[in-house]
Amino acid sequence: MKDTVIPFFKPATTGGIYIQEIGVINHHEDAYLLFLLRRGHCSLEINGQPLHITTPSFAFVHPGQVHVLKEVEDLQGWLISAEAFLIPSACINLFKSLPVSRQCQPLDAASLHMPEQLCQLLLQQFRQPSLFYNNILHSLLETLFHTAAACYPACNTPAVAQTEPEKITNRFKEVLADKGRSMPAPESMARELNISADYLSYCVHTATGVPLSHWIADSVLTEAKRILYYTDLHIREIAYELGFEDHTHFSRFFMKHTGTTPLLFRNKFRPS
Repeated sequence: MKDTVIPFFKPATTGGIYIQEIGVINHHEDAYLLFLLRRGHCSLEINGQPLHITTPSFAFVHPGQVHVLKEVEDLQGWLISAEAFLIPSACINLFKSLPVSRQCQPLDAASLHMPEQLCQLLLQQFRQPSLFYNNILHSLLETLFHTAAACYPACNTPAVAQTEPEKITNRFKEVLADKGRSMPAPESMARELNISADYLSYCVHTATGVPLSHWIADSVLTEAKRILYYTDLHIREIAYELGFEDHTHFSRFFMKHTGTTPLLFRNKFRPS
C-alpha cells in the first residue's frame, strides 16, 4: 500500500480540543493525538519507527512526532486531539517515558467500556454545547487521559537496550520535568548530568531528532499556557514565574512559538 501522509485539521478554537469518530485519520502537529480503537487495525510510522496498532487499544502520538499512515483496514473508534497544556502533567510524563513501540496499549473488552462512554460524552458535548461548555469538555478530557495513562503499566515495560544518547536524553527529560515552571539554561542542566552542554545537545538531538532548545522551549511554553488558562495572573507575574527578565521578553518568546500574544491566547481558550 502506498504511504499516506496523515492530513491536517484544525482543532476547535473553543477549548483546544477536537474529537471525532474515526473515518479518516487526521494530524495536528502541535497537539496530542489519542486514539481509542475498538476494531480493525492500522500501521503507523512514527519518527521513522514502525508502530502496528491492534484492537481494541489505546494509542497516542506526541506533538511534533512525524507520523505517516502505512496501512489501515476497517478501523473504528475515536480520535481525540488536545493541546498539551490541557493534559495532566503526570500523563504527559508517563507518555514521554515510553518508546515508540509502546505507544499502543492493547485493551480487553472490560477496559474498553468506560473510555468509550467518556468519548461519547465528549462528542455529545462537542456537538451540542451546553452551559459550562469548556469546563465540561476539559473535565471529561482529563478523565479520559487519566484513564488511558492508567492502562499503560510503565513499571511492566520490558527492558529495552538503550544507546548512550538515549540514556542521557531520558535523564535530561526527568531533570526538565523537575524544573517546573522555570526556564532552565542548557549549561545548568548539563552540569546536573555531569556532562558538557555540547554533549547534552548532541545526545538529545541524536535520540529525538529535534534540538535541545526545542525541548526546553516546549516545556516552558506548556507551563505558560497552563498559567494563562488556569489563573488570572498578570503577564508581568507570569513572566517572573517562568524566569524571564521582563514581560516584554516573555511576550516575544510566546509570540515566536505560538504566533499570538499571551493575552489573545487567554481570551481564545479561557472559558467564558
